[in-house]
Order: sequence, then C-alpha cells, then structure tokens
Amino acid sequence: MTLPNSALTATVCLQYAYSKFAYGGEEDGISAAEIREQFLPLFSIPYIGRILDQLRQQDAHLRQTGENSPYIITDKGIDYVESALVNKDSHIARFAQNQANWIEANLAPVEPTVVPASDRIVTIDHNSEELKNTVAAIEETIDALRGDNEIDPAEKQATEAELKAGLTLLESAQVKLWNLRDSLFGSLGELVTKFKDKTVGAAAKKALDWLVRLIESLNA
Repeated sequence: MTLPNSALTATVCLQYAYSKFAYGGEEDGISAAEIREQFLPLFSIPYIGRILDQLRQQDAHLRQTGENSPYIITDKGIDYVESALVNKDSHIARFAQNQANWIEANLAPVEPTVVPASDRIVTIDHNSEELKNTVAAIEETIDALRGDNEIDPAEKQATEAELKAGLTLLESAQVKLWNLRDSLFGSLGELVTKFKDKTVGAAAKKALDWLVRLIESLNA
C-alpha cells in the first residue's frame, strides 16, 4: 500500500530534520536539494520545497532563520517525531528503521505536480547547457544499460527503445512539455529505483537530474 507522495515526502523531511537535530545540533537544518539528493531523486527541488514550506507554515514543525536558509525542526516538530517513533508501526518509525526500502515500498506513481509540466508547446534551445547535459546523460545511461549483462534482455531492449524515443523528441525544434516528461521520466525513474546500486542506476539518476533541470528551464 502506497502513501500519497506529499505524505511520503513530509515523513522523510520530518524524520531527517529530527535526525540532523539529534546528531548535529540545534541549528543544523535541511534543504530541499539535500532531501532530493539523499532520498527522493524522482522529485523536483521545487516540489520538495513546497512540502517543506507546508511543514513550516501550516504545521509549524519546521522553521527558518531567514529567507532561503535551511529548515530547522521546531519543538513542536520534535515532539511529533518522538511520539511517532514510540509507535513502531508509524510511518516515521518505519522510515527511520529502513529508509530506502520504506521509500520504495510506499512510493506512489509520480504525480504530475512533482515535475513542472503542461501541454503547452515550447521551443528547445539546442545550445543550452541543460539540453546538452540531458542528452549526454541519457546516452551514458543507454551505454550502461547495454553493458549490464545481469538485466533481462527483453527489459533492456524495451527500456533502450523508450530512452531513444525520448532522445528523438529532444532533437525537435518544439515540443510539448507533457510529452517530454512522459517520454523519459518513467523509464529513468524506474532504472534509478530498481538498479540504484548499479552503474546504470547512477547514470539514470544523473540523466534524471538533468531532465528535471531541462523541464524546469523550459517551464519557466
């Protein structure tokens, strides 16, 4: 059974903020970029940032000392996490015990709001850093996929075809953001989740990072 991705993200943010407080100190906070890098590579930094702001503004479980400063857990947030940790069946307790497996087990299909997207048509700048690095990272992922002899050949062939279709789309002068997101996001995300400890998983994560940056730049 999965959680809504917003609830999953809030759980990760709160428990991690608590652990930073417990092991680092009162002013040791967290950022959206850090949460994405450590735990949630499928989610964009703006999406995680919105969850952090909700925990700060609506729930008062986090605070900031200034604009763009790290999010620090509050006394209310500490009480909430410590109460949840006592209950071994709570999501926070389960995440604390087995982080990666808990995320994988509870991750819902990626919501459309995770990565900015719309059905509007945008022009692709083929000289942009985001486009060049996205293409290079996807090609690197394809090479890593081909070189992994432990992955089922049928799965390799299907995934490579999906990635190549995405590359073809990136060669276009204009593209719908929705199509661009759907053509690559699922394939790369699945590689990251299934093969996170393999070369292909690391390559896919790099490609996904650049794809998110590309979509965010096109959606600006």
